[in-house]
Amino acid sequence: MSEIRNLFIQHGEIANEIEHLKAQLEAVRESIKYHTMQEAGHRLTVDGVGTAQVTQASTSHSYDTKAIDALIAECLQAGDMHTAQRLADARKTTTRAETLRITMKGVK
Repeated sequence: MSEIRNLFIQHGEIANEIEHLKAQLEAVRESIKYHTMQEAGHRLTVDGVGTAQVTQASTSHSYDTKAIDALIAECLQAGDMHTAQRLADARKTTTRAETLRITMKGVK
């Protein structure tokens, strides 16, 4: 039983260390992001080390936007304003936050 107890303790210690390292990594990433945002094109290259690029926030739709927009247009042409409005109101968008991509030279 003491072996499994030690494994539980070891697991907890490793998990705590991982959480601490994740927090440190996030702080470093935020600092890199800050410096990258100061650069033209939001891209930063450190010769011999790597690159960082911030992609802007975006939105996406969860259906075939062109097909639904065409259907809305057909409804409008046919005078079916109620259906066209219901389709337009049902449009869902997903907003993605900006992201930071860091590529280290020679690191996989």
